[in-house]
Amino acid sequence: MQKNRPDKTPGYIETLLTTYFKDMQQKIALWHTSSSNFEQDLVYDKVHHAIQLYNKRKRMRWFAAAAIIVFLTVSTLFYSRWSAISNLVTPVAMLEKQSATGQITLFTLTDGTKIWLNSGSKLSYPEKFNGEQREVSLSGEAYFEVAHTDKPFIIHTGDIKTQVLGTSFNISAYQDEKNIRITVLTGKVGVGTKTGTKTMYLTPNQQAVFDKEQHILTRYDDVAASSEVIWRNDKLVYKSVKLGKVISDIQHRYDIHIKADKRILNCTISVDLGNKPAGEVMQILAEIINGTSVLKNEQYILTGIGCQ
Repeated sequence: MQKNRPDKTPGYIETLLTTYFKDMQQKIALWHTSSSNFEQDLVYDKVHHAIQLYNKRKRMRWFAAAAIIVFLTVSTLFYSRWSAISNLVTPVAMLEKQSATGQITLFTLTDGTKIWLNSGSKLSYPEKFNGEQREVSLSGEAYFEVAHTDKPFIIHTGDIKTQVLGTSFNISAYQDEKNIRITVLTGKVGVGTKTGTKTMYLTPNQQAVFDKEQHILTRYDDVAASSEVIWRNDKLVYKSVKLGKVISDIQHRYDIHIKADKRILNCTISVDLGNKPAGEVMQILAEIINGTSVLKNEQYILTGIGCQ
């Protein structure tokens, strides 16, 4: 059982002292002492002053603690907003990297992120990443190996925003194509529209396809993700891919125009085109669909009887 602890507050001590002095006065009167060495008023004043000093110091400690809390709060807020303030005072320069037709460009950002830019693609990015996010803009196709940090990495491609922390994935967003495709090889990727409130999450071998006309975002599972990025090895290799996609890649790679019958665009083909010349590539496609390829007025015309 715990014993009750005596009250030791300043008020309680002052009451004890007052009682003590009164008791001393009664004893002095009984002893008929005409003079006493005990100076009650002086002692009382000193004790009362000590109590006031104790209360003052206690208040000062509370004030000091409050001041420290306010200082730390303000410092934290200032630090968190400093990057935004510094960007306004000294704006970060925006850079641009572009891959020429028929070329694949590999480069590394200041955070360690590696990017492969496909033929005819362009990436805009800051000279250095300040603030709470790492943001870039892509036109065309690129493969990303994003360095992992606590700051999200965001890629803007038209109406689509792709966000990751650290992962590898491919984005195809050529302006002349109907769709934007995001394909994940490793990690987890969040994809959403700029005006939407929901985010679609993708894991390895999943793909998000955004229809620019219908403004619809669709997810596909069990995608051969490695086939989507084989272009970064400067080769065109396809396995069970629609002919329309192959034709689109060839146009961007060789900067040529191809006109094909609509009935053959949905044919699924598997072919290794390597890095052969454009004319030879078109002849290979013609053989696959049992058709013909003719170059006329700087445009290849591909015709065939359809899928076999």
